[in-house]
Order: sequence, then structure tokens, then C-alpha cells
Amino acid sequence: MDFIPPAEWPDEGYPFLLSTGRILYHFHTGSLSRRSKPLDAIVPEGYIEINPADAQRMEIADGARVRVQSRRGKTEMKVKVTDWPDVGCVFAPFHFREARRTS
Repeated sequence: MDFIPPAEWPDEGYPFLLSTGRILYHFHTGSLSRRSKPLDAIVPEGYIEINPADAQRMEIADGARVRVQSRRGKTEMKVKVTDWPDVGCVFAPFHFREARRTS
């Protein structure tokens, strides 16, 4: 099978590659695990993880709320500055229905 590159790469207007996925404390869309008070207390809201180098370059502090925008919509989330995503990449868990709101 040949490699098929993505239709859109990060660019000047949208400089990050966003990856979404699961986290330990919630399952699938969170429709059941978020009803569990102990689990929801550990991770009660959506967030976006960013590499420390990118956070420093963009002057974003851990815990700040930022607008996350793609070509298809936007939302606001709290930032977690972590070593997990590579420079140029950000990660957001998909368990938080309310984080999908666009304005």
C-alpha cells in the first residue's frame, strides 16, 4: 500500500497538527465514564496538551484558556503544558462533548 499524505498540512494560519484520542480515566465518548463522580472528578473537562517549547514560543502558560481553531471550527479549552506531544503537535481527548462547541 502506498503512503497517501494528508490533504492538509500545518501552515502559517494553522501551525499545529492536532491529534485527538483517549485518556485513561474516560471511555469512548465519556457517556458512561463521565457519569462516574470519582472518574469525572479526576478529569472534569476537556483540555489541550502542548509541548513546552511551543507554549513558550506562543507565550501560553499551563492552565490558561486558549481558543483552539481549525479550518472547520473553534472552541476554548484549558491548556496542559506537557512533554508528551512533539513540537508542532497538540493533543486533545475526545471524551468531552461540551468541548466541541463552536462559536
